[in-house]
Amino acid sequence: MMRWLVLVVVALVAWTTCGATDSAEQVRKEREQMRLLEKLGLNERPDNIDPSLIPQSLIQRLARSLASEHEGEEDEDEEPVADMMITAQSSPRGSNRYCPTPTGHTAVCFWFRLPNGLRSVHLAELAITVDSEHALTDGANHTIVVSEVRQSYTTSSPEILQIGSVNQSLDANAIVRIDITAAVAEWTTLASAEHRILQVVCTTCANDARSPFENWSYSKSKPVIHVQPERVATNRKRRSHTCQNDGSCCLNNFYMNFTEIGWDDWIIQPKGYEANYCTGNCRLHQQNQLHSKILRTIAYTKERNSEPFDEQMIPCCAPKRFSPLRIIYAVGPNDIRTKKVNGMKALECGC
Repeated sequence: MMRWLVLVVVALVAWTTCGATDSAEQVRKEREQMRLLEKLGLNERPDNIDPSLIPQSLIQRLARSLASEHEGEEDEDEEPVADMMITAQSSPRGSNRYCPTPTGHTAVCFWFRLPNGLRSVHLAELAITVDSEHALTDGANHTIVVSEVRQSYTTSSPEILQIGSVNQSLDANAIVRIDITAAVAEWTTLASAEHRILQVVCTTCANDARSPFENWSYSKSKPVIHVQPERVATNRKRRSHTCQNDGSCCLNNFYMNFTEIGWDDWIIQPKGYEANYCTGNCRLHQQNQLHSKILRTIAYTKERNSEPFDEQMIPCCAPKRFSPLRIIYAVGPNDIRTKKVNGMKALECGC
């Protein structure tokens, strides 16, 4: 009987602890939501936003504009990282069967070998130059669809997964840019298949027309994937997110995922950010900063004179260093905005 009672008590304690942890995390999420809305000047999250109706070309333009607007600015504790240009390669021998052609359209496929250093992705776009021999001179905008061709493990036919599209004219030597950030970001999480096959189809071109990108392998301007990696903290190794067991002030890792909270419909980029938070004690005798020395002197004087020490003068654990959040968001169906929001990503804690 006593054994069962102990088991029940242990189970209740574990359940209570887990519940408290989940509750604390939910409170942090709600606080971050309120903080971000306030920084954006919004009283509540926008409703009735359909992200599929937002043109990818507009998102690409805004992302480039946001990056160029703050080009040259150095975020605290972040170092610039070089962009990557991944050039298309000739198809491996015997791989033509992996470039299926949709009914009624002409497709062209590009093979890309992923570099080893590809880790986290901020922005990625496929850039293709229109072949002058097969350019369209009608002056109209055409729909270009990019899909990834993957080998199927259940059928003999490969899988075709659309990853981006754009509408634009196909004049001679025009450059078509298509945002494929989500797909490239997924590639960084997959260990298999160092080669990626991208299929490009003009869905509005005439059925008997040749692909405007058909002669890419003979062109000097080969298709490329332009990747802007995420910026990284210079002192990330020194400032570990893992707190010690002594209870001292430290930085805790906390990722705010917009998909999990249902905000991915109106926040277009990024998919989330490292909000982080500070916890721990600030003991007067452990602080070496000037203000801490002053507080120690006051505390010592108060103690000698048997006077009460004002608790408001005790230092607390709080963020000391931040990194900004660059965001693209929709306030309405026709109101897409960009903003650099300061003080959103905590990098270091102190007393």
